[in-house]
Amino acid sequence: MKEIYFLLAVHNHQPAGNFEHVFNDGWRTCYGPFLDLLKRHPGVRCTLHYTGALLEWMEAKRPDAIETLRALAASGQVEFLGGGFYEPILPAIPTADAEGQLGLMSRYLEERFGAAPRGIWTAERVWEPQLAGLIRDAGIEYTLLDDAHFVYAGLSREEIRGYYMTEDRGRPLAVFPIDKQLRYLIPFNQPAAAIDYLRSAAEGFPGGGITLGDDGEKFGMWPGTHKWVYEEGYLERLFTLLEENAGWLKTITMGDFLGRFPPSGKIYLPTASYDEMMEWSLPAPVQSSYETLIAELKKRNDYDRFSRFLRGGFWRNFMVKYPESDLQRCKALHVSRMVHRHLPEDLEAKKSLWRSQCNCAPMFSPIGNRAEPVTAKSGRKASYSVASASGPVCS
Repeated sequence: MKEIYFLLAVHNHQPAGNFEHVFNDGWRTCYGPFLDLLKRHPGVRCTLHYTGALLEWMEAKRPDAIETLRALAASGQVEFLGGGFYEPILPAIPTADAEGQLGLMSRYLEERFGAAPRGIWTAERVWEPQLAGLIRDAGIEYTLLDDAHFVYAGLSREEIRGYYMTEDRGRPLAVFPIDKQLRYLIPFNQPAAAIDYLRSAAEGFPGGGITLGDDGEKFGMWPGTHKWVYEEGYLERLFTLLEENAGWLKTITMGDFLGRFPPSGKIYLPTASYDEMMEWSLPAPVQSSYETLIAELKKRNDYDRFSRFLRGGFWRNFMVKYPESDLQRCKALHVSRMVHRHLPEDLEAKKSLWRSQCNCAPMFSPIGNRAEPVTAKSGRKASYSVASASGPVCS
């Protein structure tokens, strides 16, 4: 049987400031049971990402989880992904804040688990080409993005395997493509369906790598998934099958794969996110037309042939579609300028700012939960230019 390498990356996230009962429910239904299963299946190697707010909660409320993760990392079963500490969309925040959040996460992981991360989770898989340089300058070697990004660059999903090299102004970065079909199979089909898909991939690309990177909340927090994934034994059966088929199906961490195998090629990826977000960023009337077009192409069995030319919208237009989000971002940008100007050495002030940059942050002001942002010294309310037709203009 031809072999293939399966790279499983699980992204676990709760926004800063979320309700305590949500963290507790998440631990009870999802994060805790997943770790328990992973400990019982040492033959399953994977790459894990926990965002900063979740790590801080675990350290304060579930220190046993930190010890478990430390042991899994020491055994080589688990590798950790870094990223912006409070899960910002990196190109949406000032460069200094992006650098600060990446650095904070790398230091945190090295101090707790003994090694700085080699890769990062890119929030919402939002990609802009200049990120390659920003990420590489932070000491990171790789990230992972949806295979949609690679399709938009001209590849077909059937040929996308392993990892590719990109660069920005001479700073190289490896990028692993997330397989969309696996993202829909796991955990929403029978475990054997995923094994069959991986077996087919091994026949087509023997010795290659195939990546699944997805939200950990699908393993217990999404409606109905706890019952299916744990009570009815989906994840236990999947992990068992992975171990039983280890002769040809090799689970491996992303860093190990990067160190052992050459890239599949060089590529430049366009500005994009995952397929659904590209659609959601369109204005509502245009989105309806886009959905009609997609449905027509699928009905004619032409979607796979033409999907690489259909990219939906541009994620930044969420700030046009939802001006309340744009106003919140403008306030955070203003506070960022004040913090870096007046409190450049105050890490706690920066962390308060960075919490507000979470891509799904609660609607409160970045510092002190004030109703309005204020300047660092004078206490004056921040001002914003507002154009009635276009929404707020950050100034």
